[in-house]
Amino acid sequence: MTQVPVLLINLNRSKQRLRDSAGALDALGINYERVEAVDGASLSEYDLNLFKAPDYSAYYKKLSLAEFGCYFSHRKCWQLICERNIERAIILEDDFSLRPEFADLCNKLSFLPVDWECLKLMEFPEKRNAIANIDFCSWNIVAYDKTPCRTGAYAITLSGAAKMLAHSKKIARPVDIDFQYAWEHHVTTLGIKPYPVVAENGSASTIDESFSRKSADSSYLKKLLHMIQFKINNYRYNKDLLESIQPSRASCPERKIS
Repeated sequence: MTQVPVLLINLNRSKQRLRDSAGALDALGINYERVEAVDGASLSEYDLNLFKAPDYSAYYKKLSLAEFGCYFSHRKCWQLICERNIERAIILEDDFSLRPEFADLCNKLSFLPVDWECLKLMEFPEKRNAIANIDFCSWNIVAYDKTPCRTGAYAITLSGAAKMLAHSKKIARPVDIDFQYAWEHHVTTLGIKPYPVVAENGSASTIDESFSRKSADSSYLKKLLHMIQFKINNYRYNKDLLESIQPSRASCPERKIS
């Protein structure tokens, strides 16, 4: 079995995070490639105007420079996947702990018994309910009632990366929130439990160190409208998703199928 590529997003100034992340991956024998994160503070007006959607056009808050930087960092990973024609890869932000099962999953992603394009490997805090469960080896592949926030650890396929690149030509939401709008980008997003990646509770994300979403300039009326529209669209999407995800006869690679 071949390990899928692992892409590690890391800011140049976050040297300790890189050491910690590299140590965790090395301990499990996981090869990885560092992807230099985009520092939001260094973004030019040209960069922002090229990608920024009109204020409140698809979200009720204005994005910070850090949130744009985070989004651009993930776009770099998707672009790399598309340029190299990588069938599937794992993307990690540099703030995690790994369970031993992570190494096993890296070798078995191609054997999942259901079609997927994005697979959540971490959720913090764990609060999203599963509306479907599919057994796979020692894990459960789940469909969520609402896609979890955060993009600290997830797997993505070539088709998923291409769809997210096309979807994000104009950016209006944080990248983790954008993944929740699957009826717009049509990326089939599932999760795998127990999660093989754990968020570090004691350390804030790079975004949270300099910015709080709660303090962002926002529109209450837009927020209310977005909440109503989201609930309706999310309900419809989940109904279609449950009809579309049918387990195949594929199983654990150790198990022979007669």
